[in-house]
Amino acid sequence: RRCLRREVRERRTALEHHRYARWQDSVRRRPSAWAASWSRAGGGPTSALSVPEANPYKPPAAALRDPPPPPRSPVVAILAGLATDIGGGLVSGILIGIVYAAILAADGTGAAQIQTMLTEPNPRSAYFILSTVSGYSFSLLGGYVCARLVRRRERNVTGILAAISGVVGFTMGGATTLGLSAVIFFTLVQVVCVILGGELGRRRNLADAGNAGAATAA
Repeated sequence: RRCLRREVRERRTALEHHRYARWQDSVRRRPSAWAASWSRAGGGPTSALSVPEANPYKPPAAALRDPPPPPRSPVVAILAGLATDIGGGLVSGILIGIVYAAILAADGTGAAQIQTMLTEPNPRSAYFILSTVSGYSFSLLGGYVCARLVRRRERNVTGILAAISGVVGFTMGGATTLGLSAVIFFTLVQVVCVILGGELGRRRNLADAGNAGAATAA
């Protein structure tokens, strides 16, 4: 009996020692397992300090462009081109004449002589050259405005504008003391300026249409 009791006592002691050892092992493993699970859940310090791949404050990459205005009628475009060409040329010529007359008067030129120099200008004078260049600039701008407004069949519409502008320019040139050949030459240059301005406006319309298409695709 003593041997049996001793054997039972030894087995009980061994079992308690085994339980105690397992408990200590579970206590040692619990913090590492808890830390691993916390890291997998996204609570670790690495995930907390990591920078997200996409910046939520970055502005959108899509191109923001205003759509081109709708095309206007050819009549409106031609009237606007004529107002720019003829009206702008007349106003600029008047302003240049006022400044030129003031300069001549400051130099002691008489009023009658100033009037003659303005109504019958010398083609080599500064007044004639500035007035001519200014008129051609407004012819170029008139064709550009016409093409930008009509936005379709620009060459046809600006061709009509050039013809009307040429007739007006020839009529106004015929009232001057310039010869017929000079009037024809200046009228042809005016027509070319209007057509060139219309071509510039047509190319700008094509560029705007391409940019609008690219913005829509983006």
